[in-house]
Amino acid sequence: MGAIIDVSHLSKDFYQYKVFRKGKLLTHALKDVSFKIKQGDFYGLLGRNGAGKSTLLRILTTNLEKSAGKVMINNVDLDTNIRQIKDTISWMFGVDYEGVSWSSVYKNLLLAAYYTGLSKHQAEKRVHELLHYFDLQHHKNLDVWRLSTGLKGRYALAVAMLKQPTVLFLDEPLLGLDVPTKDQVRSYLKQLNKDGVTIVYTDHQLQEMEKVCRNLVIVEAGEKLYDGPLEDLKQKYRDTNVVDFVANGQDINKVLLRLTKDLTAVKDYEVLSSENNVHTVKVYTTIDSKQALLRIAQYLQKQKIAVESMNAGLLSLEDVYKKFLKKPKQDNHVHKLHSFIRAKEQPTKQYTKYLRSSQADIRGAACSAFLPHQRKQVEEILQKMLTQSQAMRVASLEVIGKAKASHLLKQLLQKKNHDQQTTVYLTLALGKIGDISVVDHLLTYLQDETLCPEVLEHVPELASNVQILLHHKLRRLSRHTLQFITYHIDKSEQKEQIYQALHLRKQTKK
Repeated sequence: MGAIIDVSHLSKDFYQYKVFRKGKLLTHALKDVSFKIKQGDFYGLLGRNGAGKSTLLRILTTNLEKSAGKVMINNVDLDTNIRQIKDTISWMFGVDYEGVSWSSVYKNLLLAAYYTGLSKHQAEKRVHELLHYFDLQHHKNLDVWRLSTGLKGRYALAVAMLKQPTVLFLDEPLLGLDVPTKDQVRSYLKQLNKDGVTIVYTDHQLQEMEKVCRNLVIVEAGEKLYDGPLEDLKQKYRDTNVVDFVANGQDINKVLLRLTKDLTAVKDYEVLSSENNVHTVKVYTTIDSKQALLRIAQYLQKQKIAVESMNAGLLSLEDVYKKFLKKPKQDNHVHKLHSFIRAKEQPTKQYTKYLRSSQADIRGAACSAFLPHQRKQVEEILQKMLTQSQAMRVASLEVIGKAKASHLLKQLLQKKNHDQQTTVYLTLALGKIGDISVVDHLLTYLQDETLCPEVLEHVPELASNVQILLHHKLRRLSRHTLQFITYHIDKSEQKEQIYQALHLRKQTKK
């Protein structure tokens, strides 16, 4: 089959626009991106927040103008016949499309069908076909606002399929759905693809992409890094020195520390998550993980750790993606300390030396891990850090802010002439303990191109009264300033939490 989408040397730049002229360049969102998608493919767009995939998707769906390059869809040039392209494609951004929410599913579908240009007879016929296809017959008289999230997902898909598109673009179509509903919507997508619809799919949940996509393109900082089959990528970056398992038991870090000492086949470990004594763990082996798997399982059983699942050498798309990007590994000491923090366990004595580390990130992680268990000693260390280097002051303020330890700020508040970064983190720490006097300062930081991304990452941790006041102040800003801030929110890995914390409604285009 030939290419149904042909992207050649595509670029997109964003500028800060003034009233009568173009302002300074904000970012190169896409840089000379080229790839082809075959007809009938289930194709994934993969990239971190801010990598350029949403910009790429908006250009392909005709919702955003490109700066340079060429886009062909169904052998039609985007520059010469955008109307013809619109007639052959459709898109679904999330599952939050409602239409006229106080009207029924049937009436909404009928109205949307009329907008696509169908006659009354054609519209009624097409709507009945879609109600049957997506199993919505028994819900057609329900007002849209009454639909469950799962039904809304099926309804949104039905709207997207009204004009029988040859290409369907999906941006996080499973967002907010429970597991059974995800399975249901995923089965509809697979059936649509089987029926000949080319699907272009992006999702932050890489495990969902892995279940449906056959080929993918990876973008990073606006540039294409990979374009090809998913299985080829997984095969190329296969890791046979890793054992992953989910287990139930107490004192998991102590058991794993003994494991690394007692079994020569095990060299390291990492606790990825812990909740109600159920732990997700990654173990790094010195031999082939298939050979080490049985030994590890037997050892855990003797230590009264119940293993729920375990696999050897099978990397998920998420692990492959991290390896592909060659993302620098976090300091080993730091991620070990974070393992104790996640499990809410007191670190063993061997980790107390990191409370005196000369590296700010290590000492900060150690303070976070030990603070709930040795409060007096750790608070003294945090106070000393406030009088040391800029990196130490910032690390201390991060710990203080998360712990909401207001009394520890008194020493620093009495001092003046702080450097900018210390002032920013002091402001954030005060915001986390509920001091509303910092709101105007936070508002200023959010309008600064350099500080905005850094400050946004801490917004979900601010006290609720600070978040509410900040929301009211944001609503008074000019439309262009608010767009600047939301642009940076959309680039954050915590964008959903930030929108929720600021009580801002994410703007999506249909």
